[in-house]
Amino acid sequence: GSPASVHLENIQKFIQHRLPMEYYWIDAEWYGQGGWAENVGNWQINQRIYPQGFKPLAELLHSDKRELMLWFEPERVVKDTQWYREHREWLLENGGSTLLMNLGNSNACRFVTDFISRRVQEYQLGCYRQDFNMDPRPYWEKADATDRKGIAEIRHIEGLYAFWDGLMARHPHLIIDNCASGGRRIDLETVGRATPFWRTDGPRDAI
Repeated sequence: GSPASVHLENIQKFIQHRLPMEYYWIDAEWYGQGGWAENVGNWQINQRIYPQGFKPLAELLHSDKRELMLWFEPERVVKDTQWYREHREWLLENGGSTLLMNLGNSNACRFVTDFISRRVQEYQLGCYRQDFNMDPRPYWEKADATDRKGIAEIRHIEGLYAFWDGLMARHPHLIIDNCASGGRRIDLETVGRATPFWRTDGPRDAI
């Protein structure tokens, strides 16, 4: 990931040249140590590249009526990360190194809502970007009882909507960017709560 100094220089140029940009977007790899994909579940700021956190960036943006946008992926949790060690009871497994945070569990949903809400406030975010880089279906199917097929999926999606509704209730100014590997989670309920800034992760001609 780019260090904070690079982002600050970029923002200063945007302001200086009056570029018509409302949100400054920081994507994955701002957290943990190492690659972004294997660190979901380690949601501490990487102090090596952001020694003062996001406050200097957000304050500079706000000084010119612009906002900070930051990437998260709270539903996917990798083994041996902090969330894996501390919240195993809320995770659905399917035999690999990637687990699913079960938003159908009310305690897990409340935890994720509180966690992201605190980051929105602490980092002074104007846009919360949520990604989802996994196929949840086999996790839900494995969690279902034989006479309750589909219930794990139903409860998880209900939890997702409750999570987003909770964020918006606490932060009415907030915009939610619904990524999900590029436009793979677009339905009437999600578009009523969020907007897909990036419609696909496929080739440019697929956009």
